[in-house]
Amino acid sequence: MPGTPVAGTAPAPSTSESTRPSAQPGALVPGWQPVHSDKRNASFDSPPSWEVKPDSVIIGFESGRAIVAGSGSATFRNGFCPSKPSADRGLAVLTSSSMKDLGAAATDSAERWADLGYRDDAEKPPQLTPEPPTPLRTISGLDAMAAKVTAKPASVGPCGSPTGVVRVLAASIQGATVVLVVVTDAGVPDGAPEADVQQILTTLRLG
Repeated sequence: MPGTPVAGTAPAPSTSESTRPSAQPGALVPGWQPVHSDKRNASFDSPPSWEVKPDSVIIGFESGRAIVAGSGSATFRNGFCPSKPSADRGLAVLTSSSMKDLGAAATDSAERWADLGYRDDAEKPPQLTPEPPTPLRTISGLDAMAAKVTAKPASVGPCGSPTGVVRVLAASIQGATVVLVVVTDAGVPDGAPEADVQQILTTLRLG
């Protein structure tokens, strides 16, 4: 994906936070890896071919003052492009929304991640094609709303793809709107399998 990546490390937790026990259950999908965010008190599963990042790592995209970011993440084929070592073919990350309407939160998040994630090397925004949000019940029983936005970059560089797809699942967890974002390159031979992407979304859960 061609957008300008954001990478950083979250501040260390306070003493009370660092000593508080945190339950991190195993994966719901056999053979997959659990990905956890302490900040969101939420988890999801990623396929074994994805690389799980430490919860302290912040990833996302930025352009000017606009930024999208989250923590509790996994990436697919990170470093695949020699000319842009930070590029990857896919990422999944937990973040949040101030919106209580889950459909609106999912759509808004999908559009913002698609816009910044698929800007070309000249920072030109992509053409976005959103789909209406739809209900989805996760494996753990969360009633959530899913949104999908397809992005067509203004131009495609050596590390880019002709299209990108952003899928978002928004759910209410302990009174907060938690958002699982999955960004994947499309139209490329080494893209993430569609079945894996769909399965990731179904694994969002509390804890």
